[in-house]
Amino acid sequence: MKRNYLLSIAISLCTVSWVEAIVIDNVAIAESNPTNIAAYADFNWDFVHSYKGSSAVAVDSYWVLTAAHVADDGGSGSLMVNGVTYNQLERVYHADADLALVRFDQALPGYHELFTGSVLSTGANPELLQVGWGNTGTVSLTSFSNGPGGSGTKRWGSNRADIRSTLLVDVGGSTGVVSNDIFLAGFTSGDTAYEAGAGTHDSGGGLFIEEGGEWKLAGTMLYLNGNDPSYTGVIAAETAMYEEWVQSVIPDPSSSLFMGLMFLLYGWKRRFFG
Repeated sequence: MKRNYLLSIAISLCTVSWVEAIVIDNVAIAESNPTNIAAYADFNWDFVHSYKGSSAVAVDSYWVLTAAHVADDGGSGSLMVNGVTYNQLERVYHADADLALVRFDQALPGYHELFTGSVLSTGANPELLQVGWGNTGTVSLTSFSNGPGGSGTKRWGSNRADIRSTLLVDVGGSTGVVSNDIFLAGFTSGDTAYEAGAGTHDSGGGLFIEEGGEWKLAGTMLYLNGNDPSYTGVIAAETAMYEEWVQSVIPDPSSSLFMGLMFLLYGWKRRFFG
């Protein structure tokens, strides 16, 4: 289901492709836990999972957020985390965007909350940390390319948002035409300390922003901007724009707990008073 297509955004006419892997000049750093870097010491990349050969981010104890074009691919969709298999139970697709929520049969080790602010600000935009399981590649001053392999290994890098827009894309399959509220994280070597692009199978991976000492999910990687071998940025769904949808799909833990307690109390009452 990997396709190329043309799309028009407010700035220019460009070609995009599915997002594939984190592409950074220093692969050794990219493949090591970002907590080894002082600035990211409190970031937990364990909640970014390999899903259907691409990527997904846990946003709840039982749910991950990924690209719809990833969730729509074949396969069981199970996760393997620390030797434990998590089986896919349900996929919920956004009605308009290239996003999907996937529910699993047991609680995941942890998750990232959604960032609900703006990825753009006056002056220098906040730095983003991006994580995915895609291919490697090579970088130049203002672009990057995809290498022939390297998928299935988690990597990270840094970037920042440059443009916000709305994007119409025909992703094919059962998803069809989607309208995404997106931001573009353009690539310029040296703009951030570990400036990175993305590669094949990074789709569904995350771009994270630190807020109040906590790293939150600000974007879901979807596509590459430009043409191989000169991609110029990563296009991501801005998760703040989809917070209401996520909340409408995932049950409120407090309400679930309340209903569970009511069920237990009802059973206790029937046992002793029924």
